[in-house]
Amino acid sequence: MRDVSRRKFLHLSTLAGLSAGVGASCTTSSQSSGAFQVARADAPNIAASVAPGRATPNEKITLGFIGVAGRGMYLLDHFMRHDDVEVLAISDVYDVNMAAAIERTGGKAQGYHDFRDLLERQDIDAVVCATPPHWHPLVSIMACEAGKDIYCEKPMCFTPIEGQAMLKAARLNHRITQVGTQIHATDNYHHVVDIVQSGILGKISRVHCVLNMNDAPHGLGNVPNTPP
Repeated sequence: MRDVSRRKFLHLSTLAGLSAGVGASCTTSSQSSGAFQVARADAPNIAASVAPGRATPNEKITLGFIGVAGRGMYLLDHFMRHDDVEVLAISDVYDVNMAAAIERTGGKAQGYHDFRDLLERQDIDAVVCATPPHWHPLVSIMACEAGKDIYCEKPMCFTPIEGQAMLKAARLNHRITQVGTQIHATDNYHHVVDIVQSGILGKISRVHCVLNMNDAPHGLGNVPNTPP
């Protein structure tokens, strides 16, 4: 891949993100039905190939994190694995979480209780939103209006009208966006979509969804065994 500037990288390529637990990215494309979409599974290689070795300060993507509890801290750790990413700011209303995240950056990031103060910074390229879900639409819209690209954790929003407002903000402000449902970008999910769309299964009239995880935060426990 030919060398590109940081700004061109941001606007023509990807926002460094995560995919299946490692870095991933996405762009707004003509094939998408909206500005918010999921990344290609092979995207992690892009950030590494843009700047061989350690990135120069001019090539770094500067990030602000909004919401740094369990998921936010997980995302912070993975973004910081990229040499071309620099975390400049952390925002959280809970002092304990914010202090822990700032420490994770080696004390380099500045803390903010109000995310709006973070968005006012002109030296931040993009933000990562991992707040409780009901804040996702407002944070995303305000980030776009502030000229920041955004990685927004799932769920993107709760209502269709929120999603429409987020989409409008991303398009009007020409922002690069990504929603944290990266697993849908993997080859297996693409294969499932191909099977369904091929018609080989016939007309799909009913879908059953099952969630069998038991890991929040240290396991939900199990019902005691009883005689049959």
